[in-house]
Amino acid sequence: MSINSASQNHPHPQGAGWTLAQNFPKKYLWVFLYLAFTSVFIYTSFSEWNYDDAYITYRYAANLASGGGFVYNPGERVLSTTTPLFTILLAASSFLWDDIPHTANVLGVLGISLGALFLWDMCQQKNLVLAGSACLVLYPTFPLLVTTIGLETPLYIAFCLGAIAIYERKQYSIAAVFSALACLTRPDGILIPIILAANYILTHRSLPPLKPVLIFSLFVLPWLVFTFLYFGTPVPAALVTKQNQGSMIVSERFGTGVLTVLRPYARRLFYISEFILGLVGMGAFLFKQKKVWSILFTWTFIYFMTYTLLGVSRYPWYYAPLVPAFVVATGLGLTVLSQFKPDNLKRNWQYLPGVLSIVMIAIFGIGQVFHVRQIKDSPDQRREIYRAVGDWLSENTLDNDLVGTLEVGIIGYHSQRPMLDFAGLLQPEIGSRLGPDTSYSDVALWATENYHPQYLVLQDQLYPSLEESYAAEFCQTVKQFPGEDYGYPGKLSIFKCSFP
Repeated sequence: MSINSASQNHPHPQGAGWTLAQNFPKKYLWVFLYLAFTSVFIYTSFSEWNYDDAYITYRYAANLASGGGFVYNPGERVLSTTTPLFTILLAASSFLWDDIPHTANVLGVLGISLGALFLWDMCQQKNLVLAGSACLVLYPTFPLLVTTIGLETPLYIAFCLGAIAIYERKQYSIAAVFSALACLTRPDGILIPIILAANYILTHRSLPPLKPVLIFSLFVLPWLVFTFLYFGTPVPAALVTKQNQGSMIVSERFGTGVLTVLRPYARRLFYISEFILGLVGMGAFLFKQKKVWSILFTWTFIYFMTYTLLGVSRYPWYYAPLVPAFVVATGLGLTVLSQFKPDNLKRNWQYLPGVLSIVMIAIFGIGQVFHVRQIKDSPDQRREIYRAVGDWLSENTLDNDLVGTLEVGIIGYHSQRPMLDFAGLLQPEIGSRLGPDTSYSDVALWATENYHPQYLVLQDQLYPSLEESYAAEFCQTVKQFPGEDYGYPGKLSIFKCSFP
């Protein structure tokens, strides 16, 4: 029997009910153990990991939890976060654990573990045991994914994979729930229900059942109505801003940026080996049996093309949704290797290809773990100095003092002051001024002249036009943070400004 053939049913002599009762606890016990072990293993290594951008969402969650509304700056109804569901989850959980950044990391590791289980389930449905094992090992240790902890990305991918896996089990109503959760976690999650609906129409030659459509609508429509009434639009302001950022000379767009992101992986032999096996797996399974993995690979391709056409700036977490297809392709390549048994191979050596495939999974997994540990030992250099700046602002400024800076995440979260974002994520008017003919220094000067912040937080020598004109005339330095005290390559200065 081949690895793709369906297994035979052998009814238990005491009845199917007895068999189910016996197998159910064992099956879900190991699932729980895997979920717990993997989540704890990742969290203990990355509990302090975060990105500056994530703190924008954290502040939305904090304001929502405290009754301040779904806003970043008090009274400013601008949708600057792209992940409403993640924001709501963080706000709700803050009543149990008032540490939003660490809660986000917990949700992230759970998302990674669940994503691995959903990939494994897809393989199990196709009787691809070896590929499923590869997913359980390689997916939760892949650095491009693990380093997105703290963002909504791991949970978003888990919802997408859950929708696909459950759809393939023909449980369409539950798949509709996961599709809706994916959409509410990130707007590009809409690709999942579109692809699933198209697959259903092509497969069954009929429209999808009404019940899943209604379930999906019941989850998504209330949010759409809320965004129109509350923000005036369901489109996040950050989307347009990041498109404009991508057009700047100092930025790199998503499509070409993939080469930059993958460059560190191309220097390691085991990733090259995974890539080669992935090509083998794609050739042997995708093209010979296109329907088997069509949904996952179609989603991956359309996702990549969508972000490329949007022309958004190269943010590393945008590439994490490409990881599931890569891991599956590698697992399929290992399956091909395990089935390779030349006629002249001695009988005693028939199991060698299978053993070699298992050994390679272990080698790849160990290699990825070491790579992840190396990344973990080189955290974001901005974190400590930005937090110190935020704490100083919290202690030395008034509650309604406006603070202007380029990266508002950590500083804004810890200062809890109204923020003026030179990158345009919080103020769409600023984001609209970003383009191929402008620099962040130009935009910072324009924003300062038009919004008149009481304080400026400036990186050393990054804003010459602002420091030499507006800041020199209307501001004075009140605090400096030497970079060497925080492991940061540069100096941060806080200016107090008076209105011209």
